Amino acid sequence: MAEKPTTLSEQKRLAILEAARDAFREKGVQGTSMDALAGRAGVSKRTVYNHFPSKEALVLQLLAQYQETARQRLHVKYNAGKPLEPQLLTLVGSEIELACDPDYLELARLAAGHFFYRPEALRQRAGELNLTDNSLVRWLEEAASDGQLSLDDPGFVADLLRHLVQGACLWPQLMGLAAVPSSDEQRRIADEAVAMVLARFRIG
Repeated sequence: MAEKPTTLSEQKRLAILEAARDAFREKGVQGTSMDALAGRAGVSKRTVYNHFPSKEALVLQLLAQYQETARQRLHVKYNAGKPLEPQLLTLVGSEIELACDPDYLELARLAAGHFFYRPEALRQRAGELNLTDNSLVRWLEEAASDGQLSLDDPGFVADLLRHLVQGACLWPQLMGLAAVPSSDEQRRIADEAVAMVLARFRIG
């Protein structure tokens, strides 16, 4: 993960997250108790609750960690001197790479199963974490400001693009309806998604 513990408290927090990740894989979220997590992490149950008030908080923090790691790997800013297509392909490719990551997919599957009947818990906890990467929105905004794209609502277009990608690279796999796309398939998905967006919104 991207985090580097520098204090005893941070070390314990990461130990809890690592224990939760392993326990959730083995027993599922419902089958894992906070007592068991404390034992795995080598900390007291009180310490677990001091860092994470619920299993929901742990699940979402683990997802947020994966997303933050992906953000740190990606340093794409809008470049007015370069063609739009390769820039957008890099951004979309990063979304696909995250969605196809086996560890992320496994955790997302656990989260989906746990929160399916707990939408209120998901809304409450998700609001406390930054689970949305705004890199794509910022890029679209800057491309529109540069007169390259005609966009009234960059956030809406970013969501549409993500839904298009996730419809091929995330949800079918979460439901067990399809295998993770191959590298060639991932490239094709990225190419087609970018081509559709640019065909609709590019000026000129």
